[in-house]
Amino acid sequence: MTQEEKNRVFKAALGKYGAAYRLDLLVEELAELIVEIRHYQRGRGDWDSLAEETADVQIMLEQMPLILASPTPEPDNFTPAVKYFYDKKLARLERQVFDDE
Repeated sequence: MTQEEKNRVFKAALGKYGAAYRLDLLVEELAELIVEIRHYQRGRGDWDSLAEETADVQIMLEQMPLILASPTPEPDNFTPAVKYFYDKKLARLERQVFDDE
């Protein structure tokens, strides 16, 4: 599925269910992933369940720019801020990992 096709689906979901519901669903999906990670760490989970919950969270995270820009779903306001913090945190991780070498 192309990004354009995904955005069409995401905008339709936002229009049908609303931003508050989508945020609630994100929280639920994150909680389910946390539980599955803990099960996996304790030897009670399985790889497929972990992969499925990860996919659910990824789908919801892709919708965040649209959800947080609601009621006019344009990701232009949110996406640059996420990119700024992403780049900043990735650079910090790079320093933490490689500065000791």
